[in-house]
Amino acid sequence: MLYFYDATFNGQTVQFSATATAGSAVAVSVVSGDGQAGTVGTQLPQPLRAQAVDAYGNGVSGVTVTFTGPITTLFTPSMVKSDGAGYAQTVVQLPDTAGPLQIDASATDVTSARFNVLATPDAPFQLRIVSGNNQTGQVSKPLADPLVARVVDRFGNGIRGALVSFQSLSGGAVSPTTAITDATGAAQTTGTLGPQQGPQAFGVSFGALAPVIFSANAVP
Repeated sequence: MLYFYDATFNGQTVQFSATATAGSAVAVSVVSGDGQAGTVGTQLPQPLRAQAVDAYGNGVSGVTVTFTGPITTLFTPSMVKSDGAGYAQTVVQLPDTAGPLQIDASATDVTSARFNVLATPDAPFQLRIVSGNNQTGQVSKPLADPLVARVVDRFGNGIRGALVSFQSLSGGAVSPTTAITDATGAAQTTGTLGPQQGPQAFGVSFGALAPVIFSANAVP
C-alpha cells in the first residue's frame, strides 16, 4: 500500500511517499466456502477460498497453498499460488461417501486453515436386506429377530427419513407396518408367521424402488 506524508518548513511543503509491503506469511486463513453441503459425487456449490496472511493480517502473494482432504475428494486445482491479495481458491468434487469432511488449506511452515463441509447422500436408489432373512419359527408366532431393511443411494450411502412399508405375504402380520429409516438408512419390523407350515415371505417397499422379500420357514 502506498502512503503519502506532508512536511512543512518555512512555508514550504514537501510530500514524501512510502510503500508498505506484507511480511512473510505466517498462516493460511479461511475466507469463504466453509460450512457448505453438497451431494456425494458432485461439486460443492461454492469454491473454497483461503488467504495467506502475515502477522498483521495482510495478504501475502506468491504463497503455494495446498488443498487436501479425504481420499477420492478431488480439487481443481489442488495446489495454487496466492494472488496479489494473498487469496487462493479451489473447486471441490465431493467423494462418494456421505458424511462430514475436513479439508485443509496449508502452506510450508505456516499455520493451516481447515474447512468443514458435508457430503449428503444422493437420491434413493435401492432397498437392501440387512438382517432377519431366512429365519425359522413357529406358526402364528413372532420371529426371533427383527426384519431389517435399508434404503441406499447409488453409492450405498444410507438415506435417513425414508418411510418404509412392511407386509406379510403369507397370512401373517408385521408390527409396525411402516417405519422411518434412521441415520444409517435402516428400518425394521417384527414379523409374525402365518398359520401354515412351510415357506413364508414378508415384503418391504419404498416408493418406486424395487421391493425386497424376506424368506422364512414356519414349523409346528
